[in-house]
Amino acid sequence: MGLIYDPGNMVCEGYENYRLGIEMLGDYIFHVHIKSAVCLPICENDFDFSLKTELSQTKKGAVNFAAFIRLLKSYGYSGYLSVSDFSNVRNTVEKLKSYLEFLKNV
Repeated sequence: MGLIYDPGNMVCEGYENYRLGIEMLGDYIFHVHIKSAVCLPICENDFDFSLKTELSQTKKGAVNFAAFIRLLKSYGYSGYLSVSDFSNVRNTVEKLKSYLEFLKNV
């Protein structure tokens, strides 16, 4: 049995320190989603607001993937990285080329 570590979902739901999550899940991490999101405030009136989560391009979201991948490596993670980009800013081929370059750099 393995678990998916998804820092993109952790931006606004269930956020926990990434190091603590890796320490707790340890060898159960089966693969990691390379996906990010942003939290946007929605002001209802002068006193009330809520947060809306939107998926974003990985490089423009709230997750610092360079630091996150260094942290994974420091714990010996050598499993799969699964890219998820639902932004539809670029076509699939452009996304794949961009993410391959991005992951090689981080």
